[in-house]
Amino acid sequence: MPRSKMVLYQRHQTANVFFVDWKRQIAVLDNGLEDPTFRYTLMVGADKARSLPIIVNDCRTEKEMELEFDRPDFEKILKGEERVR
Repeated sequence: MPRSKMVLYQRHQTANVFFVDWKRQIAVLDNGLEDPTFRYTLMVGADKARSLPIIVNDCRTEKEMELEFDRPDFEKILKGEERVR
């Protein structure tokens, strides 16, 4: 699986980017944090981002209910056991 490294400034922490689907330009950013809730981020290439549906929770006049989404199992995705849909 192709990967690249980048340095996150301020903390001088190294992060890894794992390309899990090169054709669809989907990658997982592993920032190395111990807490898995904040360790991984799903990323998509800039030229593919326009093809994704966007949810706008516009609440100018009153607070709207927050939306909850299923969390991907990043460990399984990185091991190739689960596919990004």
